[in-house]
Amino acid sequence: MQTGMTYYVKLKIGRDTTTMDKFEKLISALSGELTSSGEMELARTIHHWMEEIGLILESEISILFQKDNKGELYIDDFWRKNNSAEPVVYNPAELFPYLSVTVLEGKTITVSSFNELPEEAEKDKQNLKKMGTTSFSFLPLGTKDQIVGAFFFGFKTKSVQWEKAFVDKLRFILNIFSTVIKNEQDKKQLESRLEYETLLADLSGDFLSVKTSEIGDKLTFWLHKAAETLGVDRALIFKLDSNNRFYMTSTWRSDQGKEIVPYDPEELFPWMNSQLRKKLAVIIPDMDAFPPEAKTDRENMKLIGALSVLILPLIVEDTMVGALAFSSAKPHFYFSEQLILRFKIISQTFAAALLRQKTQDSLIEEKERLAVTLKSIGDGVITTDTDGNIILLNDVAEKLTGWSLTEAEGLPISTVFNIVDEYSGQKQISPVEEVLKTEAIVTLDTHTMLVDKNGNRISISDSGAPIKNSDGKTLGVVLVFRDVSIEKKREADLLKLKKLESVGLLAGGIAHDFNNILTGIMGNIDLAQLNPENLEKNTAFLTNASRGCRRAADLTQKLLTFSKGGAPVKENASIGELVKESIDFILH
Repeated sequence: MQTGMTYYVKLKIGRDTTTMDKFEKLISALSGELTSSGEMELARTIHHWMEEIGLILESEISILFQKDNKGELYIDDFWRKNNSAEPVVYNPAELFPYLSVTVLEGKTITVSSFNELPEEAEKDKQNLKKMGTTSFSFLPLGTKDQIVGAFFFGFKTKSVQWEKAFVDKLRFILNIFSTVIKNEQDKKQLESRLEYETLLADLSGDFLSVKTSEIGDKLTFWLHKAAETLGVDRALIFKLDSNNRFYMTSTWRSDQGKEIVPYDPEELFPWMNSQLRKKLAVIIPDMDAFPPEAKTDRENMKLIGALSVLILPLIVEDTMVGALAFSSAKPHFYFSEQLILRFKIISQTFAAALLRQKTQDSLIEEKERLAVTLKSIGDGVITTDTDGNIILLNDVAEKLTGWSLTEAEGLPISTVFNIVDEYSGQKQISPVEEVLKTEAIVTLDTHTMLVDKNGNRISISDSGAPIKNSDGKTLGVVLVFRDVSIEKKREADLLKLKKLESVGLLAGGIAHDFNNILTGIMGNIDLAQLNPENLEKNTAFLTNASRGCRRAADLTQKLLTFSKGGAPVKENASIGELVKESIDFILH
């Protein structure tokens, strides 16, 4: 055979009318039916006309090959004559390399015996012999620049020779097939593109407005939608744990996908893990794509039931937060550049959502640690944001204010932390406001009382300080306060003890003074009694005694004034007189 320059002889089928007449009628009927078939009916219509052509040709088998995204042919449909063996599913590029390459170049191959094939088709000859095919025609579908598939008509019991005019008619019929198939492919590509663009718009919009607590459910939902829209069988999200190891979180599989059993990805797929650690995507279109060092990964692919895999590292600002994996068990599924690009764009949204979730989880963990710490603190602690709205109360703060965290969260600090002056009862300015104004530590006045939710008043000591980040920016305020009622009572009791001590000292001094005065009075009276006849001396003695009585009366008055809390009466006096009287009184 000479490709493109084949010598043909007339083909006779052995019926009442000629093959050419039958093809003329076939072309008219085929054109109308194919062009009017809907998407659901197209495959059935193509199969029907495969059968019609096969019957006219009297072939034993007709096979429709289509070209996958990888650019290789695969069996899409077939028809076989009664009692003919069903074709075995095979890879045309592997078993028939010469035929596959030739037909994909847009060349028609017609041979009456496979021995007519050139020397470079030796492998093709051997496999044709094994399959029992003697004569065949292999015709491309589409133009040379855009082949969409091929038709194969085979004969096992005949040696068929092909007439050029007949082959041209056959090509014309197949051009109708290729046009319809190409239009259907273009339509599907357009629909696929529209579905993808709609998916991307909805996905991006949803994650912009989603609450942090809903991110997990949204990731699972959109994982399902993305995988279904882009045609894979299984999809998985992997996150990094506290030890920086990958673990499975969200999963999805189609009805055809193998059930997903939890597994350790780093143990089963060490080579893939090493690629992800380098922040590289893993693209495995088929098992042969694994490098020699990925032997373990190749063997374990059976566990997940996948023939092709795409794994994308989820990276935000050079930080990896997880990985997104897609796989297919379809023999002719192929991760094309366009499909990979679509998955990569979707993965960016997933990465941003995972980072947001990870940040929130870290904040929750930090908040829990802080809550445990705050519970162990004996003072009341309240934290606010920069607007003075409450973020956190510890247990002591809840007890002192009468407000629970659930009730107080988000409220202005002045609503919960209501403080007044102990003496005047006037409302005081919140220390949080002062801290936000000055960005400095603020201490409350010592006469501050906290009015709790029930109106009870508690003496407190308090200080507020700004909460700042590493850049020095104020993020909020922390307020620390405690009940000082007991301390104030202790101070009052201590003051009373000091006063009692002072009174004791005073009483001792007064008793001593009274003793001295009484001694002087009694001494002068005793002296006056010794010489009753000496009127002059007795008058002096009695005068001194009388003066002592007046001093006693003055001292008693001072004591009464002190006991009533009044101020002592102050009078001018001669120091000389006081000193002379005191010395004279003491000497007596």
